[in-house]
Amino acid sequence: MAGDIEKSHWPSTPDEPSARLCNFPTGGSALRQAHRDWLTRNIVPIVRGQSSYLVEIGGLASRLGAAALNERLGQARADAAKEFIEQQVQMSLPYVLTASYGESVSGGGVSDNDGYYRAVLVKLHKGVVTLPDPPPVVKRPPTMPKAVPKMYFGVGAKFGGILIGGTQTMEGYLFSVDDYKDQVHAEARIWTLGPGLGGGANVVFIMAYGSPHKHEFVGTKFDGWDFAVSLGGRWGDAVKGVSKIPAIAKLARVIKQGGKIEQALKGAAKLSPSEWEKVAELVKSSREALGVDSNAAKPQLNVFDIPLAGAALEVSLYKWWGTVTTFD
Repeated sequence: MAGDIEKSHWPSTPDEPSARLCNFPTGGSALRQAHRDWLTRNIVPIVRGQSSYLVEIGGLASRLGAAALNERLGQARADAAKEFIEQQVQMSLPYVLTASYGESVSGGGVSDNDGYYRAVLVKLHKGVVTLPDPPPVVKRPPTMPKAVPKMYFGVGAKFGGILIGGTQTMEGYLFSVDDYKDQVHAEARIWTLGPGLGGGANVVFIMAYGSPHKHEFVGTKFDGWDFAVSLGGRWGDAVKGVSKIPAIAKLARVIKQGGKIEQALKGAAKLSPSEWEKVAELVKSSREALGVDSNAAKPQLNVFDIPLAGAALEVSLYKWWGTVTTFD
């Protein structure tokens, strides 16, 4: 995995610094703190005090997504770096030039979204009045028609209580972690066994992974011992932040008030692109804590109750089994 600051193909010296600023957010152009620190230390002092210079900033994108979109994304990342430099020196800088290489110099396959390719190249040239040659094109492996397993996350609700044993229905709406437009409606039947205190509905967070094809998730079985969760569970602090998303909070209120859960679920599924990106990054960074095996060879489904979000007061240790009935 690439670090936030990597060497570029151009040589770097104290007078003519160069670097590759990596790990921009997928689909985004926001600078990381390490990027801002490097620009502040290496570029800003020279630009502020040097009358003859040229700074080249080239924006890059991974090959994930459409080429035209990646071209625009590369330009947005380059512009973000230039804007930061201008903010630091508090003036417009005509000799800081930006360009987009898009995915044209990115290696890897069509689904390779490594942070090394989500980057900008920065090079300061003292006394230069023309741009140097662009970075060399990376030799790519041949494109193969290989299906890549997908990972989905989303919001749902479980209906039905737990006495000594019983059944629950789970319904939810999921997003791909890599594509905002790739969405899924999922349903499952859950059987429970164990002592419990209540009934009703709970808001749940759902993760599905291990297959490139949606239809292969139908029939997937999932089971385990679990702590029923309106008042706790195996959620880490990072994942608890999911419950603060406005759409999820709204779903919890509807359930508590006895409203139409199906309609509320559809509303909760309407994450904005910014909400989707935030949760997608959280899911990617929390895979190990959530027990997600990214290399699973068959479809898997995990269901987590969202603490304090449900209407029921199910505080119990129980055994559960579930089967996915719909995934499309």
